[in-house]
Amino acid sequence: VVLITSFLFSCLPMHARPAVAKQIDAEVAPFVRAHHFSGVILAVDNRKIVYEKAFGLASAELNVPNRIDTRFGIASITKLMTGVITNRLLEEQRLRSDDTVSKYIPGFPNGEKITITILRGHRSGLPHRVTTAAEEAVPYSSAEIVEKISHAQPMFEPGARRLYSSAGFSVLARLLEIASGESYPQLLKHYVFDPAGMDQSLQFDSETIMERRADEYILSPRGMTVAPRKDYSFLSGAGSVFGTARDV
Repeated sequence: VVLITSFLFSCLPMHARPAVAKQIDAEVAPFVRAHHFSGVILAVDNRKIVYEKAFGLASAELNVPNRIDTRFGIASITKLMTGVITNRLLEEQRLRSDDTVSKYIPGFPNGEKITITILRGHRSGLPHRVTTAAEEAVPYSSAEIVEKISHAQPMFEPGARRLYSSAGFSVLARLLEIASGESYPQLLKHYVFDPAGMDQSLQFDSETIMERRADEYILSPRGMTVAPRKDYSFLSGAGSVFGTARDV
């Protein structure tokens, strides 16, 4: 398991900071010894770093240790970034919250009923995932993954209830591309990475070598095992960003 963990404290007394660092060390030590934790822990108090340490291996096969600037897949934190982009485009009036999917992607099933608001609220009726494990190792363009999503069986009528949906956020990311005329990576840079000073974060691209990227592992009864290799383009806008603990 490879993780980024971040803690934020509110105005700790200066003398308490070393004690907090010792406590974090003590809490994490058993998991590190058992090889149940591998990653980076960052603790911040009032913009001051209280604790920052890397644990375990970025690559078990090559015996490469994690560093504080190792990049990890930050999974569904990506959805929060897609939400930020959506808010900025709404503010700039480049799209409307009641815009429908069919406005941008004619012929999408239930597209006339699914709005921007419904997509970001996980109420589209689209399933969480639409891909098999084998398909998740294949690269997709944002248009291609949305085409695949369009063939999925809806779970319910749009707006009827809530179902967490990564597929829905991939559709939302594609709408943002079409409405803005910019790619999702460009939107991330413009509205998220640059304003936040996140200069170590990037959208996954299977054709580009990502320096300092941690490999992925799974805990099993046999210990740490290699996770199936994924091409995270199938989670564009939903789980496709890699970054460091400091960036997060």
